Amino acid sequence: PYAVFSFDPFGVHEGNMDHIAVAQAVEEAYWVSCFDLHYPEHFDEEGVTPFSVCERWYYGRSLPAANHVEDVTDFMETAIDALCAHELMMRNMIEQLRLQADTWGRRIPSLEDAAVNDLRPLISKFLHGRATVVAANKGLGEDRRGESFRLERFGDFEQMFQSEGELIEGREPAPKRDVFGEDTTA
Repeated sequence: PYAVFSFDPFGVHEGNMDHIAVAQAVEEAYWVSCFDLHYPEHFDEEGVTPFSVCERWYYGRSLPAANHVEDVTDFMETAIDALCAHELMMRNMIEQLRLQADTWGRRIPSLEDAAVNDLRPLISKFLHGRATVVAANKGLGEDRRGESFRLERFGDFEQMFQSEGELIEGREPAPKRDVFGEDTTA
């Protein structure tokens, strides 16, 4: 694979321990897969060789050093569908929010409605709201939606790779990105 997408292993304000465990496992898999001294028995016995993905796209509730915004306007309905498919988790989150609001001394009508009816309106409102702010902050336009990522590629070597990189014959050229992770092919 060229890239891997995961929760940010260094993300902040992530309350779901499953997200943290997955993120740490992905980061460790990346590190181990491209280091020839980890599990050398696999090389001889199974013919496995070290391998590295080129890009790691990290997402999360709050990203330290987010460096890339992707225009996701055309995929918003898919994102909403995907989140709605996690009905049990979404209903649990809604119940948590309802309990917090109750402790705060308030009732939130959209939460009350989503707790007993269709989740889609609330999830759509939330995702569109967040994606609208990201797009506006990036200057994508009023009718656009954006999602922030921390895009890791070559780290401190990015500029060198960009200036000295030569295409390997027979290989598809990858997207060229500047040192900040912005796609420069568009």
